Amino acid sequence: MATRPENKLTYDDYVTFPEDARYELIDGEAYVVPAPNTKHQQILSELYLQVGNHLKKHGGGRAFFAPYDVVLDPGDVLQPDLVFIADEHLGVLTEANVWGTPSWVVEVLSKDEARDRKLKFQRYERFGVPEYWIIDPATDRLEVYRLEGGTYQDTLVFAPPAHVSPLRPAALSIDLGQLFA
Repeated sequence: MATRPENKLTYDDYVTFPEDARYELIDGEAYVVPAPNTKHQQILSELYLQVGNHLKKHGGGRAFFAPYDVVLDPGDVLQPDLVFIADEHLGVLTEANVWGTPSWVVEVLSKDEARDRKLKFQRYERFGVPEYWIIDPATDRLEVYRLEGGTYQDTLVFAPPAHVSPLRPAALSIDLGQLFA
């Protein structure tokens, strides 16, 4: 459900929203983010464990999971399910959130699939997020989008038992068999 005000909302409005729900701002419109289901949380937990364990051993950046604000600009405040900031981009981290473009974001699809596939896809592309993953719990599939020339190119689709590596951090390999177990 989107709130369509006459004037677009900004981060200054966002921080005053009531804390009884999670929200995102997409192009100045507020969206309530529903609570994820069990399979969504299991997938996100496993993904974060695989990324976190790799980072503990090898370094390369920082990973965070929702709810955690990524402020792409004052009218775009998103909460990707997982956000990764490579060492060379750590300047976008603030005490409160990410303010700027992260290195990699992941969304695990839920009821409002169109928001992730269209609205958030467009925002991540527009603000130059180098890599965007969409995980579909209903089909046990991973879609990978990589930015080339300012646009996301052909979709790369993977399924278990594949291992998939993001552009960053170096040498990370996500085991889809474990992810969807």
